[in-house]
Amino acid sequence: MKDSFDITEDVISLINIPEVTTFITGKIYADSRPNISNKQDIVVRVLAGTNEWMQNAVVVINGDGFVLHDSDKPDMIKMRDLGKTLTKLLEGQYRNEFFTEIENPAQVRTDRDGSKYLNIRVRYRSIQNNFKNV
Repeated sequence: MKDSFDITEDVISLINIPEVTTFITGKIYADSRPNISNKQDIVVRVLAGTNEWMQNAVVVINGDGFVLHDSDKPDMIKMRDLGKTLTKLLEGQYRNEFFTEIENPAQVRTDRDGSKYLNIRVRYRSIQNNFKNV
């Protein structure tokens, strides 16, 4: 069975490539973003997972810190472009041990502090290797 750490690593492996890492000014983080970050970061977090023979999980990918230079206004163009890139990298990805597809496409959401962030919801599936009779 894969836990949330394994699932997060799998999803990060799909997006931790130069096409993404050179597009953002910050880093890709598992689970949470440092409070002190003032860069354009991506956070990958597992919301829920099952423990059935076909393991299902919901993974959210958030892009944060995308503001126009010397402003608090969101950089909608950069968020749109990042959303398109991440969608391309995550939609219908079949690997030996897992499969991903977009559940909710890229959208801009408002955080508690009023700031905007990019949000993508991904469906993750994996056949568990601890079931020997499947």
